Amino acid sequence: MARQRLPWDESLLRDARWAAQEAVCRVLEAAQGTLERARAMKKKGGWNVGQVLRPLGHAVKAAFAVHQFAGGLAAKPTALASELVAETVHFARMADPQWLRHFKLGA
Repeated sequence: MARQRLPWDESLLRDARWAAQEAVCRVLEAAQGTLERARAMKKKGGWNVGQVLRPLGHAVKAAFAVHQFAGGLAAKPTALASELVAETVHFARMADPQWLRHFKLGA
């Protein structure tokens, strides 16, 4: 479609990119809700690693796919994705303390 340079091509692509950005925001916010529920479960004494890491992993994969499609992420999805990556590493380390031991986030 982009090769033909029809007048509506750019508008369609811009709308699709915007919709992808909004969709990834919703996915990342849902994953943050999962984190909050996991924290509440941990305070009660138990939590399931799979229930926490699976949604976080899906959210990070979705953010990467949208980043590739849209040519980057807007400010809000970038902040949400950065926080979720840090939380994913945190919860993975809680499950296995040796996981990603030699790497530092933000370095």
